[in-house]
Amino acid sequence: MLYYKDKPVKLQFPLKSLAESQEEQLKLPSLLEPEKLRKRHAFPWLYVGLKAEFPQITLQEVKRDFRKYSKDELLEAVYNSMAVDRNSKDSLERLSFYMEEVK
Repeated sequence: MLYYKDKPVKLQFPLKSLAESQEEQLKLPSLLEPEKLRKRHAFPWLYVGLKAEFPQITLQEVKRDFRKYSKDELLEAVYNSMAVDRNSKDSLERLSFYMEEVK
């Protein structure tokens, strides 16, 4: 469980937020190859996922406030919030269709 400002975080990824991130020129790394991801790849996803609950949050705040978590904790939170099992090929394929919707 991730916490922000002492509150448990529930990440949300509505298509609207993802589309807005594209307008901001935010580069969202592909989540389709979890074994190649590094901790820094989770920050843009956390930023987008937190925007619904914390509209004023910035990417710099996310990087600062969430760096205490491990790579696995951060990525697990992102995948779980999308109902994706990063160890399941079928689950990752469903995610690829979702990612195409965003573009």
